[in-house]
Amino acid sequence: MVVRSEHGFDIEVMFEEGLTKGAEVIVSVRPEAIAVNPQNDVPKGMNCIDAVIKQATYLGDIVRYEAETPWGITIKADSYNPRHAQIFDEKEKVSLTFRREDTKIIGL
Repeated sequence: MVVRSEHGFDIEVMFEEGLTKGAEVIVSVRPEAIAVNPQNDVPKGMNCIDAVIKQATYLGDIVRYEAETPWGITIKADSYNPRHAQIFDEKEKVSLTFRREDTKIIGL
């Protein structure tokens, strides 16, 4: 199932029983399900939202990112085991990616 955001991009999500075409919904994704990638480095089949890192907080086994979208929404993403991953700096442009299986649809 595909949801068109109010900002004009599509998000592929898992089908939810009881929703009808054109229904207004909220798409929710947990921070640990969002991967932070270099901008335009998007794995095939993943949803993608471009953003800029506002804050990166190193918490030992997690780096917690706060990234701002072009339309001003802040998205939180948790990167586990950061010693094996690229650490992004504040003001760095990134692509936030997530699988459709990690979405939760909430009907309004």
